[in-house]
Formats: sequence, structure tokens, C-alpha cells
Amino acid sequence: MAAVAAAFKLTVTIAKNLQANVYRYQHEKKIVIEKLRLTFCSSALLIAVLVVLGVFFRFANLDKKIYWPDEIGTSFRIAGYTAKDLKQEFFAEHDITVQDIQKYQRVRSDRGVLDVIGYLALEEPQHPPLYFVLARLWAELFGDFTGAIRSLSAFLSLLAIPGLYWLCRELFDSPSIASLATMLIAVSPFHVLYAQEARPYSLWILMTILSSAALLRAMRLKTVRSWALYALTLVGGMYSHLFFGLVVLGHGIYVVTPNGVAFKRSSPYLVSSAVAFMFFLPWVLAIIFGISQAQKTTEWIRAAEVGPLDTLKRWTFVFSNVFMDTGTSDILKMTYGIDSLWIHLIRLPVLLLIGYSLYFLYREASSRITLFVFALAGSSLVPLIFPDLILGWQLSNHPRFLIPYYLSALLSVAYLLTAKCLLQKPDRRAWQAITVIVVCGGVVSCALSFHAETWWNKGGTTPQLARIINQAARPLLISAFDTGSLVNVSSLSSLLAQRVRIRVVTDSNELQIPDDGTDVFLIDPPESLRQRFAGSGYRLEPAYATQLWRLTKTP
Repeated sequence: MAAVAAAFKLTVTIAKNLQANVYRYQHEKKIVIEKLRLTFCSSALLIAVLVVLGVFFRFANLDKKIYWPDEIGTSFRIAGYTAKDLKQEFFAEHDITVQDIQKYQRVRSDRGVLDVIGYLALEEPQHPPLYFVLARLWAELFGDFTGAIRSLSAFLSLLAIPGLYWLCRELFDSPSIASLATMLIAVSPFHVLYAQEARPYSLWILMTILSSAALLRAMRLKTVRSWALYALTLVGGMYSHLFFGLVVLGHGIYVVTPNGVAFKRSSPYLVSSAVAFMFFLPWVLAIIFGISQAQKTTEWIRAAEVGPLDTLKRWTFVFSNVFMDTGTSDILKMTYGIDSLWIHLIRLPVLLLIGYSLYFLYREASSRITLFVFALAGSSLVPLIFPDLILGWQLSNHPRFLIPYYLSALLSVAYLLTAKCLLQKPDRRAWQAITVIVVCGGVVSCALSFHAETWWNKGGTTPQLARIINQAARPLLISAFDTGSLVNVSSLSSLLAQRVRIRVVTDSNELQIPDDGTDVFLIDPPESLRQRFAGSGYRLEPAYATQLWRLTKTP
């Protein structure tokens, strides 16, 4: 009996312990679930806040920054004007006004989408027509003023945010990495700047993201429909920007490299690419027939006289501004009145972060992920950097040409920060702090450029030129009879006072200067126009750098 009683007592004790363990397990499980719920809610809230900030920075002040010459070119194209039209209609025997210039940025109802495509093929075949067709349709729906035209790029940039989430899910199969990448692109200063520019770069970014995600999806599903979707994104990308060919090159390297997929398995990719190229062939023919015209309009790329040291300084800025944009020295001094020498040091940690993220990706990630990111980055960097180093060009000095690199940098940094934030203490806290700094750096960079009238991506004319001209009592602005000067004048027209008169001259020898107290300015005068006033009783002095000159009578 004693043994039975002991056994019963032991059984009761075990049952009580089991019940206590069950209660403790359920309690701990509730705590874990609650923590996960709080973490998820916090992450979702943070993503929502940053996306809202990204939307705000993309759409706010769309009409405040100067409408620079390249964007003027967009308005001329979608309005239905050719260079010949501009030269004929801008030139007149009498002076023209600001209103006369601005009316040529309004959409012409007698010229449609087919005219836009035809004029591009004849005069600027290096620009595929998809963006300009979309911009023309957008202008017909929402208006052709500055804010409306730029809102198309902002809308396309907004679509890139969920597009990047899709790409990260296909590449990493990780919601955490996809969420962090979404936050980074939402407040990326590079993406925000080009979201506010009436040029095809936001479309190029979107098609790069979508085509990359479609490729990974097609390789995963291996269905005809998925490969057809990839071919469709390739067609859209090819018609968005000529340098989308670098993205196609990166995809090809990823697919046919032995570490990627076997050549036998790459046949659907080759078929999709061939079909896409067949659809792009008509524009290839337009480029071939218009190669001489394209060379004339891209002479600025080959005419660079930039020393190696200047190129190196420029690269520190170019390769880092996807996360941190300090602006250029002249812009910061002009906008905020501060010396930017010390702030440029911020670029170095960003460059180190990007470099380390690529190394970490190579060391820790699977070969499939590593190959994709490196192929995308290398396909854009190598073809652009080598001509600059060997021939002295300036392709790699312009961030807008390095979109595939920026995408790969964003992917690698998102992978690094996500992986490091999952470590045990204390390293996790340090990397969480770095993540906060990177995100805040993007927000601060966007805020810096938010109130500026112009920024480094809007070269050419500056608001200072308009201020100098507007301060004159009776200003007369003289422009040479060439497309570049006319576009610069058109860019200034939205900032010039209504009383400013504009004169376009073809022959400098026939230029007559009024002797009525008029303040005469010359914008981007060629050498022949400057020589016209040598020894003629007038003195030509620079009013702003080498862009604006003031003509005065010598005593």
C-alpha cells in the first residue's frame, strides 16, 4: 500500500508539473506572438511613414525648380515642334516676349503622337519614344504646364517602390530584405531627384526593376506565360532608354554564365530576348539612319576636358548619392550659403558601406544572388568607365547613366543591413544604428534639395541669370540663332519678368544695339558674336560665369 500511495503521489506531482509547464509554455508563446505582432506592426508603420515621405518628396514643389534645358526639350517634343520649327518661329525681325516663347511649350492639337515619334526618329533617334508618347498622352489628360509634365515621372517613380519589393522577393525570398529595400528606395535622394524631372529616367528605373523581377520569376516558374511577360518588359525597357541595353547585357551575363544556369536551360531566355529585339528593330533602323544627327546632339559626352583628379572627385559623389546626397559645392553655397568642403566627407562612409555590402554579399549570399547583383552592377559600370578613362569622355560622371549600378547597390546594402540586424547583441544594436543613419541620411538629403530652386541634376541655366536680368530697368536679352541658345532662353522664360525683350540673331554683323538706355545681355554668346563688339565702342563683360554677358558702352 505504501508503494501504491507513493506511486500515486508521484503521478500527481508529475501531472502538476506538466500542467505548470503547459501554462508556462502557453504564456511564453503568447509573449513571443505578441512580440512578433508588435515588431510586425512597428515595421509596417515605419514602412508606411517612409513611403508617405517618399510620395511627398516626389510630388511636392514639382513646379518650383527651374525647368532646365533638357526638360524644355521634352516639352518641345511632346508639343509637336521640331528644331526647324523653333528656329523659324523664334526668329523674327522684331523683338519677342516671354509669352511668345512659352507658347511653344504648349501642346499643339494639330500634331499627334505619330508626329512626336516621327520627329524623334528624325532629329533625336538616341531617345526611344515610349516616354515621350506617355508624356504627350499625360499632357492631354492633365495639362502641359511644368508640374503636370513632371508628375508623370513622379508617378512612374512611385510604381518603382512596389516593383522593388517584388524584385527582392524573387531574388532573396525574404520579406525582411524586401521591406528594408522598399524603405531605402522610398527616400533615396537619387530616385527622388529624377522623379521630379521631365525626362525618361524614372521610366528606365521602373522598367529595369520590372524586367529584372520578371526574369527571376520566369526562371523560377519556367512557363511560357512568364517568359512572355519578361519579353514584354524587355520591349518596354528598350523603348524607354537606349542604355537599357546595359540591363539586357547584365541579364544575359546572369543567365548564360556557368554559375547561373546551364546554356540548355537558357533557350527560353534567348527566345524572349530575340522576340523583344524584333519588336525594337524599327527603332534600331531609325538610329542607324540618323546616326549623324545623334552624334551632333551627343557631342558634349565626347568633348569633355576633365582631368583624372576631377574625375575621381566626381566619382565619390556619383557612386554615393543613391543613399546620401550632399549636393555640389556651388549648389550648396548658392542655396544655403555654406561651404561644402566638410560635408563631402560624409560620402566616404557611404562608399565604404556600399563596398562592404558587395563583399559581404559575395561572401555570404548564394551564388545565384551574388551573380545577379554583380552582373547588373558590372554591366553598367565597365562599359561607361572604360571610355571615360581611355578616351576622356564623361559618361560615368553623370548619375543618370548609372541606374543599373544604383539598383545593385541598393540590393546589396539592403541584404547587408538586414543580415546584420539579425545578429546577437551588441553587434545587432550597432548595425541597427547604421540602418537608422542610412535611412535618415536619405530623408535629410531629400529635405536639402526640397527647397532648392535648382540642384546638381539640373545643369545649364540657373535662377541667378534671371535675377540679374530682371534687376535691369529695360532689359534686352540677345541669343544666338542656334538650338542650344534657344533652349536655354526657353528654360529661363518662366523666371524672366514680362518686360524682358528677347532678340534672336543669325548674323552678328547685322546686330543693331538700341541707343535708348536699354540694358543689353547676351546668353551663351559664340565667339563670333563676342568679336562683333571688339573696338566698336562697346565693352562686353561677364555678368554670371561664362553664361551671361553684359554689354555696355565704353566712355
